[in-house]
Amino acid sequence: VRVDRLELLERLLVGVALGLAYAPVHEGAFIATVLVLLILSMSVEARTVIRRMDAGTLRR
Repeated sequence: VRVDRLELLERLLVGVALGLAYAPVHEGAFIATVLVLLILSMSVEARTVIRRMDAGTLRR
């Protein structure tokens, strides 16, 4: 079964979110992790949109 990168990233983000929700972590580490994950997911989405625009397969 082939899993694309975006689906793999979604699974990773959900796993990290669940881990952070139930594990006792320092507030600063939690905030930093959430910000890093937000920036990472935004950059992956932007790359995906740009790649699809270049290929002409971007749909509404």
